[in-house]
Amino acid sequence: MKHVYKEHKFKTQTWSQYLDKYLYRHVKDRIEYDAVVKEIDYSSLDCIKITLKNSQKQYSAAKVICTVPVSILKDGDIQFTPELPKAKQDALDKTEMKPGFKVVIEFKKRFWEPDVFYDRSFLSMLFYLVYHILSERTYFDALFNKGVPDKHVLGVYCYGKLAEDLVKYSDDEIFKTIMKRLDKIFDGQASSS
Repeated sequence: MKHVYKEHKFKTQTWSQYLDKYLYRHVKDRIEYDAVVKEIDYSSLDCIKITLKNSQKQYSAAKVICTVPVSILKDGDIQFTPELPKAKQDALDKTEMKPGFKVVIEFKKRFWEPDVFYDRSFLSMLFYLVYHILSERTYFDALFNKGVPDKHVLGVYCYGKLAEDLVKYSDDEIFKTIMKRLDKIFDGQASSS
């Protein structure tokens, strides 16, 4: 991939801007959306075959980068031919990924400090420890240091038992739950912004 450059920690751009500049614009005409991979056949050293689930369409390439969630690999949702080596399968079996998700909300004005902050007081830390180890809700300024002063976007990253509980809700209920929590933390400023 000749378009990838040396990492610089995204100080001047967002992930989306990076991906667009160095990857997406170079392959966008060849992307197939809603294409679920059924099988990756890497039995040939010269040609790897990728078969899609719903259309039985097949692609071939010299190299394949598989970037699916670990849970997809662990559940065997993609068939590998030949099977993945035992060492890789054992490593996957030992890997535990807690569920998680991100939500970003744009506000009319910023009412938070431009830093990462956690939904943690001493009592909530104790609660989360009992509730589920390493369950957390983290808030962050999604545009911090990105040179976009007229936009105010707060990101929420949630993982562990908290994420498991929230994903049972509709998008609207998740939004209302997050806004209620932000209003509690920021004395009603989230709803008024």
